[in-house]
Amino acid sequence: MAPAGGHVPSDTEWVQMVSFLGGEKAAAIKLKSTEGWEDIGNGLNTSGFWGLPGGWRSSEGEFKGKENNGSWWSTTPCSVTNAWYISLEYMNNVVSRGSDAGKENAVSVRCVKD
Repeated sequence: MAPAGGHVPSDTEWVQMVSFLGGEKAAAIKLKSTEGWEDIGNGLNTSGFWGLPGGWRSSEGEFKGKENNGSWWSTTPCSVTNAWYISLEYMNNVVSRGSDAGKENAVSVRCVKD
């Protein structure tokens, strides 16, 4: 649940944002923060999103990818146990759209103003 005056974006909203920013490859550099990423994985943050690598928590409770992966849930389910999310990785500068993370895993949440 998001704070008053905001909401967690749907998969459609994430897809629209990536398209608006020029597609999966162009959007990645625009969304990634200028610091905090492993090696040379920083972006330009020209979108103001300031995407940081928060990693994820596996269903076993392990935290992984904290310096090289940033993923954010959408509110859109893709199955009974999974929901759509977007992901940024330090090595491949592209925004990925995923559905393979079960709801028992944990990724970041980004709220959008209403």
